[in-house]
Amino acid sequence: MAEGLEAFARDIGHATALLVGIGVIGIVGNLNILWATCRKRSLRSTCNIFIAIAALADVFQQFGNLAMGCTVFSGNVLIPVETCFKLQVMSTFGCTVSSFMLFMTAVDRMVCVVFPRHYKLSCNSIILPIGVIVSLSVASLFSVTSYFLMDPGFRICGALMDLPWTLAPYFFVLTVSLICSTVVLYAIVWIAVRRRNYKQSKQMLKSITAVSICICGGWLATMGLGLLFNTFHLSSSYATALYIGALLNISISLNCPLLYFMSHDYKLAFKEQFRLLTCNATFVITKTRESQVTAYSGR
Repeated sequence: MAEGLEAFARDIGHATALLVGIGVIGIVGNLNILWATCRKRSLRSTCNIFIAIAALADVFQQFGNLAMGCTVFSGNVLIPVETCFKLQVMSTFGCTVSSFMLFMTAVDRMVCVVFPRHYKLSCNSIILPIGVIVSLSVASLFSVTSYFLMDPGFRICGALMDLPWTLAPYFFVLTVSLICSTVVLYAIVWIAVRRRNYKQSKQMLKSITAVSICICGGWLATMGLGLLFNTFHLSSSYATALYIGALLNISISLNCPLLYFMSHDYKLAFKEQFRLLTCNATFVITKTRESQVTAYSGR
């Protein structure tokens, strides 16, 4: 038995290490988004708030990878389900909230572009509270239900492993439905932007395309395959499941880079934060006629 667990731990070791590495990158990037939202008033629109909530949810979600890494690399590959629930419940909670925030961000953009006259009246009074309340309520419902329907025995402490076997299909159906709806909404926005003469239409089209492919693509790949395997009871190694999950985690880690390249406001905020983290120190390269001099200056 012990030899079998050691062999299994070696089998999933590389995939676990990959998820931990991606998780650390994602946590740093999403905390950077939260910091920017807190610092900048210009980043507190309804859409920005949804992005910030999604970033916080993604931080919780990726801490689940660190929890799995701790159990696998410490030799505790199989742990009691109750312990697994305690370690992973916030990760699943974050995953649920994040999928809702992706959908609500798309709703916000769709209303802004297709119904601009109604947007200012509805964004803060309707869209924002509904999105937050519904996402937190559904995520809490999954957590509470998972606790009361907890399966007995031992499990690998991986992502979503706090969900009972009977509840997992509903989770996959929900997330796949939300992400598919998100893609449809972005398609509507994309068509509307193409037909209208916006000043920044090209940039908006690039942003929509990038989000749909990089973010929604990773979510759909992971959750879609999860739904497929769960529905038809297809068998695969747990290492394969972890590599499939890496697609979602890569998408989460791309939040910060995409905002940096696609949004001028976020780019400025991230640059300011980098200077703060480096104690306002920059290297200034000055050229003279005779030679190139590198001078150190603190700002």
